[in-house]
Amino acid sequence: GAASPEDWRKERFPTTDRRLRVATSSILSAFHFPLPFFLLCSGAVGSRPAAMAEKKSNVDDINEIYESFDNAKMLFMSEVEHILSETLKARKAETVNYEFGQVVEKAYNYSQRFGTFNDQNQMTHLKGQLSDPVNYGFQQHEIALLGNLCPDNLDEALHLIPSLKQHMEDGSDKVEKAIVQVQSFCRH
Repeated sequence: GAASPEDWRKERFPTTDRRLRVATSSILSAFHFPLPFFLLCSGAVGSRPAAMAEKKSNVDDINEIYESFDNAKMLFMSEVEHILSETLKARKAETVNYEFGQVVEKAYNYSQRFGTFNDQNQMTHLKGQLSDPVNYGFQQHEIALLGNLCPDNLDEALHLIPSLKQHMEDGSDKVEKAIVQVQSFCRH
């Protein structure tokens, strides 16, 4: 039978560091959270409990959070790595001893470790192909998850990204071709 998500994570990311396992676990299931994952990781939601308690807890507070993400794009971890790397280079050019803050440094290290692509052009090409409605028509979050997780086979992809099942109405060929395409660009 199919391996459980926890067994897959242990096999794919063997580590004894509990914090890394929890972070990996959170990333792999981030699409199940009601709030944007970045806010949960950065502590932006939970780091100001006193300020949040002062406000009335109502739907408008949550809507304000979501409104700030209206124009947000889904990114591959490799894109995050590229953005942070370029930012670090620019800041070090301005200030020789510049260092990222603790949260950004952790995000940068995580993106370096788990980035799946070597080339910015490959990422752009892959996103364009997988979003093309004629051939694939995947949604942005599905493309980002496929690229970040680089599933090895159809069962793994469907288990980790349940929304891919909607693309299998005419059979599994479309999803299987997408997996092969993603694998051709992923670091190994």
